[in-house]
Amino acid sequence: LHYPLRRQRQMCIRDRELAIKSAKNVNFEKNMVSYIFNGVDVNKFKPKDKNKNLLNDLNLNEETKIIISTRRFEKKNGLRYLVKAIPDVIKVFPESRFIIIGDFEGPVELSDKNYIINYVKKYRLDNNVIFTGNILNENLVDYYSIADLTVLPSLIEAVSISGLESIACGVPIVGSNVGGISELIQNGKNGFLTEPRNSNDIANKIINLLKISDLSQMKIDSRDIAVNKFCWGNISLEVENVYEKVLC
Repeated sequence: LHYPLRRQRQMCIRDRELAIKSAKNVNFEKNMVSYIFNGVDVNKFKPKDKNKNLLNDLNLNEETKIIISTRRFEKKNGLRYLVKAIPDVIKVFPESRFIIIGDFEGPVELSDKNYIINYVKKYRLDNNVIFTGNILNENLVDYYSIADLTVLPSLIEAVSISGLESIACGVPIVGSNVGGISELIQNGKNGFLTEPRNSNDIANKIINLLKISDLSQMKIDSRDIAVNKFCWGNISLEVENVYEKVLC
């Protein structure tokens, strides 16, 4: 959220839903509220060959079905609904692996970390789930390179940075139909939208995507959407346009 020029009461926001609510709550006129997406560095995040060293380190191979989720263990990120979907997925794809990248060190009342780890242990999913903890942003491309898809099971979300990085790397997404995630996913083209808090739907959409024998077109479409809609060059032009409107 920022105000390019306060005297014009112009508001520029990164989330469409927040833009609508903010305009209403602070009594802004609709034409004085601008909505601009988050962006992604498509030169840094781009498709690459599978990192074989990483596969070896994780005790995986190039045929393994790999699902990743780069999410903090915060309740709003909905990871519990992803892990609750895993038993149904492995019934169809027993050798699939879920790589969850992230951690959470915030207030305990906001954390789902214990629930998620305990669920994995209780239902003996240890062989199918890999917790990496936090990793450096510069290493994420290697993880995307080995992934078949990314899951964003969020309950609340703007245009997800991890989602942007995923599609920029050519990795399709299964994500909740909330906030900015619906801006990232063109249903059936570069992934599938799911109902929030619905583990059955998440499992079904993951299975449907993994059943596609050749994901090459979906990967190409994911990359194209990132380049054409979310690259920082295009986003910066939109920001410039907002300033020009205010200053005119």
